[in-house]
Amino acid sequence: MKKFVFQLETFLKISRMEREKAEVALFAVKKKLYEQEQQLILLNKELDDGLLEYEETLQQGTVNVNVLKIYGDFFSWQRYQIDKQKEDIGKTKAEEKQCLETLLKYEKKVKSVEEIRQKRFDEYKLEALAEEQKEIDEIGLQMHIRKALTEDL
Repeated sequence: MKKFVFQLETFLKISRMEREKAEVALFAVKKKLYEQEQQLILLNKELDDGLLEYEETLQQGTVNVNVLKIYGDFFSWQRYQIDKQKEDIGKTKAEEKQCLETLLKYEKKVKSVEEIRQKRFDEYKLEALAEEQKEIDEIGLQMHIRKALTEDL
């Protein structure tokens, strides 16, 4: 009996490698998103700390135009950084969605080829079983004929 050979084995290996690359890309994007979200938390904390410091400065009464301008510039810059970070997070979420869709595409591809492989392997096993049964039947028939011939003599 010949060995089972799946004609699409190379295609299956390539599809699996593509799926693994998509998994790695998705992981990298998730990591990037996590880091961006942590950066956003840090920026918000810096803004909150700045607002607290501003309120303390106002309560102390040591405020002049220059101090107000410095705080105003800082808050504007901080809000700009927060908005930019939110925009970056939005882009990364879109990238994550795209990576997930790509991964699902490759996952379906691999699954369908694996199903074909399993179907072909099952067919191979049935053929092998039929061939083996045929050989057993031939041996049994030969033994029966030999027995009948020896009884006739």
